[in-house]
Parts: sequence; structure tokens; C-alpha cells
Amino acid sequence: PRRAPPEKADDSLTLVSWNVGGLRAWLADAARRADLASTALAACPNGPDIIFLLETKLQPGAMEEQAREALGEALEGYDAHFFSSSGAKKGYSGVCALVRRACQLPLEVVRGIGECDDEGRAITLRTARPGCAPLDVVGAYVPNSGEGLKRLDYRVGEWDPALRRHVRGAHADGRAVCVIGDLNVAHLDADIWNWGESASKNKALEKGAGLTPQERASFATLLAECGLVDGFRALHPDASGCFSYWSVRASGRPVNRGLRLDYALVTAAMASPDEATSGWALHDCFILDELNTRGDHAAVAITLVSRA
Repeated sequence: PRRAPPEKADDSLTLVSWNVGGLRAWLADAARRADLASTALAACPNGPDIIFLLETKLQPGAMEEQAREALGEALEGYDAHFFSSSGAKKGYSGVCALVRRACQLPLEVVRGIGECDDEGRAITLRTARPGCAPLDVVGAYVPNSGEGLKRLDYRVGEWDPALRRHVRGAHADGRAVCVIGDLNVAHLDADIWNWGESASKNKALEKGAGLTPQERASFATLLAECGLVDGFRALHPDASGCFSYWSVRASGRPVNRGLRLDYALVTAAMASPDEATSGWALHDCFILDELNTRGDHAAVAITLVSRA
């Protein structure tokens, strides 16, 4: 589901997040760069204000500089290509942020989320608009619990609590928050294509990364303790069959057998028509599932409007 763009583009802010599964392949030739640009820019007529590319798999240093140059050619009108790349493991994780030059946002860049910052999994862009509370936009690529759930304890015991502290700290300082990215969890039953087929099937699903009771409960804790809401569900609480990830190996996309793993979360007041404390309001949140049909993730987008 999509809403019409805001009438006054200058009073809005559109953010996009897309897990690209390795950025170098997208920048390798002109055709792939064109595909990258068409997907990243499709969220609104003038292009989104901020784009997060996730799982870039770059290394700090020269590789980032090469990507910065190639992105400047592929996405004209965007610059300030901020990178957070893994220092713990080569060719692993990584986040890149691009900002539309014309929006002229004042920015402070924060890489990582406290102590969990050695894998290049988060970038926070702190910005502001006249009449609105300062806004922290967090682009996040949350750790996958992995095969055999070998990273489950790290994910729910260390990374998730660090993210919660990061969000609570922003709220304590009077900043509104939007967390957007691949959060690697299917929160609700409706976010899992085959949930409910049978009790035995559900038990088997709960052994998969992103589907465990621990991860789903941790996500619920993030919402409850940090005063966040899922932007997509706030606007479309009863939507079904809306996913952002499909297994390429299982050919899940043509038959829409997927999961919703990518989200845009916002400070709760931004989704309430009766509260205007932040100066920001949720206008739209959607999945660009018709694009990049070759990959396993769709891009997700959110549009905020100023109440000032």
C-alpha cells in the first residue's frame, strides 16, 4: 500500500533502506549501477532524502573510497557517502549512508551503537528542521543469528540491548528517532508466509534465525521499552502477504513465500495524530517489493512530514 506523496516536499523527509548483499557487485558495471540507482531512487518523485545501503561488505580505507567515487557517478545529486565497515571481519556486514544534496540537511554522523560498533552495523545521522525536534535517523543492519543459531546469544544479549540504550539515549536528550534497516526478525505471525500451517510447522520455524521466540520477544521489548512503533503496521495493521525478504535458493519471490525482516520504526508520538510533541508525523511507510526482483531483499521506505 502506498499513499500519495506530501503536497509540500520541502516539509517532508523520505528515507530508504536496502540490503544490497554486497555493494561492489552493484558498482561493477554500468548496467548494475543503473539498476542500483533506479531502485534506490524510486521511493518518491524527487528521490529520497537519505538512502541507507546495507550489507555493503566493504573494508575500511581504499575500498570505501572507490565505492564513494562510483556511488557519486551512479547516484547524481547525492553525496556525503558515510560508511561504517567491519573492522572485525573482512567482506562482512557494513552500512553506507547517502544524503540528497538539495535537501541541505545539517548533519552529525555517529557510527556504531556504543560498544557494539566493530562490525559496521549502524550509522546514525542526527539532523534537524525548523519547528521540529532534532531527529536521529538510525540505519541499522542487525546481526543474523546464523546457522545453528550460533549468534543468537550475542544478538539478543548484547546487540539488541545496545540498540535499546542508543534509542533511549536519544529520547532522553529530546531527539525523535527513526530506526530503519534490516532488523533480521519477523515480529508478528503475519510477517511469516507459512506461519500457522500446523503446530509442528510452527515449532520447526521457531528454530530458524529471525523466527525464534527470543528474537521476536526482543523486538517487542525494543518497541515497548523505547517508545517506538512499527511504521508499516501503524498504517496497515491488518496487511497480509507483505514481505521484504524471499529466499533466492528456494525461489520464494515469484510465489511470495517470504518474511518481513526490514522495518522503519519511529518514536510513537510521530504515529499519533493527537500528539505533536516531536514536530514530525508519520505520513507513509512502504515496501518497494516490485523492484530488484533478482535479490533476496526489497528496499523499504518511510516518509515523515513536518507538523510545524
